[in-house]
Amino acid sequence: MTIKFRFSAVLFVLLVLLGVLSGGCVRIVYENPEAVPLEGATQSQSPSLPQIDYFLASPGTISVGESSTLSWSVANAPFVTIVDTGTGQSIEPLDLKGSIKVAPVVTTHYGLSAKNDKGSSIQIVTVNVVGPAQQAPFAVTGIDYVYVKQTASNQRCPIIQGGATITVNGAGTVEYSWEKSGAIIPVKQRLEFTSAGSKDIQLPPWVIEAPGSYWIRVHVYSPNEFVSDRYDFTVNCSAAKPCNFTGKWEIRGAGWGGYINLTETGGTYPYNNGKISGSVVGCKFIGTWHEDHRPGRPSDYGPCEFSLSEDGMTMFIKWGWAGESLEGREYSESASRVQ
Repeated sequence: MTIKFRFSAVLFVLLVLLGVLSGGCVRIVYENPEAVPLEGATQSQSPSLPQIDYFLASPGTISVGESSTLSWSVANAPFVTIVDTGTGQSIEPLDLKGSIKVAPVVTTHYGLSAKNDKGSSIQIVTVNVVGPAQQAPFAVTGIDYVYVKQTASNQRCPIIQGGATITVNGAGTVEYSWEKSGAIIPVKQRLEFTSAGSKDIQLPPWVIEAPGSYWIRVHVYSPNEFVSDRYDFTVNCSAAKPCNFTGKWEIRGAGWGGYINLTETGGTYPYNNGKISGSVVGCKFIGTWHEDHRPGRPSDYGPCEFSLSEDGMTMFIKWGWAGESLEGREYSESASRVQ
């Protein structure tokens, strides 16, 4: 329907609501009261006012993620604009005839306004949207608060510990690794999220062997590649301190007996009649573990490496299978001295 009137803001709102509620479209025309009608023009024709030949949305109903085309044709109007009546955002200036694509995620009303010095014409169409709003694919959106803490050890150099915070936009699994300066192979780890948010991750203890400048950073491989800023730090080392591995050690969280009886040249543990042989090099115990044969295992022996904390009461442990190198591998377990 077409309604002609002298402009009133209150009346304009009422007419817009009338068009929306009626499920159709409203064409609103208002005249400039100071304009002089063209000779011979009738009040119903108002030839000097902007003329909206058509303003259409095709299709009028879409699903989330789809688009609709707004098309229009206007005459006698130097200024044409389309406004999203929900957000107030406008698209301007527009040609007298044309089309644009829109992809609203909720039902949206669009108003076409054509103006000249005699007045304005406004027409409104609605794009109905059905279906739930689409969610962005699972992704890591940030890696923050990368830090390093240097802990004194029983070696010349401190043990490096640290952490960071990974933020995601939904539920899923993140695969990442800590990357560090030096010839160290990164070990990939997994972090599970049940919803959008942030989780802290910890840098496994890193034993520094010489003073100098070092760095760490977090590298996310999936669901999307994301690399944190690099954290640079300097390590100062002191004179060598004596290391004493002799004693009984209780491995934290172990499910296989949990004790190692160790000397400076080797030791034993109860699981599968385990035996350790090796020696202290610098302030590390470098050796080999042996166990009784068990079917289905990769091997019955392999390399091992132990390192001590500053107070000598905690031992950090690496295990490997035969043929594997422990270089660059993180310390996977720790043990407490019990005697």
